[in-house]
Amino acid sequence: MTKKTYVIDTNIILDDPYIIGKLDGRVVIPTTVLHELDDKKFGSTEKNRNSREFARIVDSEEFEVIFVDSDNCGETNDQKIIECALNEVGKAHNVILLTNDIYMSILAKSKGLKVERGGRKKHISDKAYTGINKELPDNPNPNEYNISPTGILRYGKNEKWNRIGKDIDLWGVRHKNAEQRCAIDALLDDNIKLVTLSGRAGTGKTLLSIAAGLEKVIGESKYQKLLVSRPIVPMGNEIGFLPGDINDKLGPWMQPIFDNIDFLFNLKSGSKKSDNWMALEREGLLKLEPLTYIRGRSIPDQFIIIDEAQNLSKHEIKTILSRAGDNTKIVLTGDPDQIDNPRLDSINNGLSYVIERFKDQSIAAHITFSKCERSELADISTKIL
Repeated sequence: MTKKTYVIDTNIILDDPYIIGKLDGRVVIPTTVLHELDDKKFGSTEKNRNSREFARIVDSEEFEVIFVDSDNCGETNDQKIIECALNEVGKAHNVILLTNDIYMSILAKSKGLKVERGGRKKHISDKAYTGINKELPDNPNPNEYNISPTGILRYGKNEKWNRIGKDIDLWGVRHKNAEQRCAIDALLDDNIKLVTLSGRAGTGKTLLSIAAGLEKVIGESKYQKLLVSRPIVPMGNEIGFLPGDINDKLGPWMQPIFDNIDFLFNLKSGSKKSDNWMALEREGLLKLEPLTYIRGRSIPDQFIIIDEAQNLSKHEIKTILSRAGDNTKIVLTGDPDQIDNPRLDSINNGLSYVIERFKDQSIAAHITFSKCERSELADISTKIL
């Protein structure tokens, strides 16, 4: 079998600095790519960090890499990289240019080159993992669910499908569909340390997460505190600085959380009070705080909910998950199709990244919601707009 030769474009490395360790074949890096990476090494963005990480990997000489002078191969950087790949064709029979640049890909193909996309985006499937199947899969992931007319099954640690209960009252809330029942099962299982819930607006992601948190913290005393946070990323134009202390500033961002807590307490007690969350804060059972202050902390014995996690980068998600101490559970909720962070998309956001990377871990579970339960108007809006 002919050995492959990969010529790697800059955007591949900036997307995944570990790419050279994932390729089975010769790896060729044009010097033009090195110049572009060098220009990206300063800064605090993910691409800046990836540029520095790639330099460390290459310097360690852990992988064999061939560097080829391409500085005089063309006028533009794209042309230089393509010409470098064409020159490799004379040395090897199976040369592949790895790039995520569509126009560069078209130009390379017009010159007879084989082109493939690569980097992490290739490893995150276009068909996202849902955590739920209607037919028993051949190779199920841990804590994957199967929904059938006869009931709901979950694939367990004993490598068997186990039936879960039909109904449960979760802080006054009962599931409205099978997806929500699967989510409740994962949220209440103390052996599952990470739960990711994705889906469009109105599917119940945040409400069920908070209900489970209240049940675990107040009802069962399994955790000492319910910590809730959201990325402070505005939708549309910003309104400027907000007056007051940190609680006043956080108020507008955390209002959806307050609304859900009040709704749950109204279901539980029948009261119409709108300050139940304040009482929980005073008693130390509920903490609302921005993600800005989470770096460097170790957070034990807490039920943590990160709402709108699709607005976080891969690096920010890693920072959050690495803060978890003993007896801490983390729930990430969000909709990858509703991203307010201009630097992220439905594939490279932190939530989608975690879902894909943790799907085969026994301490994690994921549920993708598809049915909106908020209202008929909300349901139709999320489908057609």
